[in-house]
Amino acid sequence: QMTLNPEDWADNRTTKELSAIDLDLFEGRFVAHLQACRAAGVVIDAIGAGNEFDSHGFNGAVPASGLVADADLPFHAAAYARWLERVVAVAHRPEFYPAAQIWAGPVANIRGVVTNGFMRNPGRRFALLQDIDGKNYYDLIDRLTFNIYPALTDDMGVFIPERLRKFANDAEWPSPLICTEWGFANQYFTETTGLKRTRY
Repeated sequence: QMTLNPEDWADNRTTKELSAIDLDLFEGRFVAHLQACRAAGVVIDAIGAGNEFDSHGFNGAVPASGLVADADLPFHAAAYARWLERVVAVAHRPEFYPAAQIWAGPVANIRGVVTNGFMRNPGRRFALLQDIDGKNYYDLIDRLTFNIYPALTDDMGVFIPERLRKFANDAEWPSPLICTEWGFANQYFTETTGLKRTRY
């Protein structure tokens, strides 16, 4: 999975807005990684275009505190599209991995828990990629990816299918989804709670 590092921002900012990334700095680092992979004979079938800064949300210019309102989703979608386009252009160069699939995401947690720095309806942010300045960025994507962390009290047989359907419907995504993380959050398993992962 191709993630972002602090050196991808020219001004060393502490908040890592995707909208403020220096795409040329990013491309230089990405090219170096791909060159190293090719030199080592590494086969890459898929590239996950995702940005995981836990304290700043995922895949967008997400604030470190507060919620991302639906009205702000077009800004976040445009910021992601701008970066995604550069990822694909570089990765699919003939000398790198022109046949590699592009996996977009992941969304932080489609469980629907609303906390700081999260999008209430992340699938809608993806749906907006279908028309940004007249371009359909879904044409660049082979799969959407997601993370999901259920609560211990969730009825898995009901809850999981419901959340997956909502995410796919909100995203207006017709193809299969890829789950990149699925499990229970660490907060449930502490000395205070006394709960053990082996029970679940």
